[in-house]
Amino acid sequence: MKGVEELRELSVAQDLLKACQHYIRTTGAAGIAKIVLGVGELQDLDLEGLERYFRSTTLGTAVQDAQIQVVRYPILCHCRTCKEDYILCPDAVVSAVCPVCNATSHDLISGAQMRIEAICATEEENRRFESAAFR
Repeated sequence: MKGVEELRELSVAQDLLKACQHYIRTTGAAGIAKIVLGVGELQDLDLEGLERYFRSTTLGTAVQDAQIQVVRYPILCHCRTCKEDYILCPDAVVSAVCPVCNATSHDLISGAQMRIEAICATEEENRRFESAAFR
């Protein structure tokens, strides 16, 4: 299923480009320096594949020099029995047991999400905005 996995990274790269282009249109930024992407531990995202597709997708655009910074979200569960929150190791998801009361009934709070946390304009653009603010 490698082809399906690769399509996912390509799709994420295309979505990042669209979000950056929207940011540029709405803010007037000249380019993008960094994208902070939050990824839950349950997301099986190939970061090298994402980077490769992102580079090819953004070539020749104002986003081509952007760096992708990934922030990982832990798998956080809430026990339905004792009401405690706890972090799961990705390898323990299938046999998740509350470390406080040993119950197996829980709700997932965090760890499955993927979202753009921040889009940062290029330093040139930031300096231009900063100098304009002091005039």
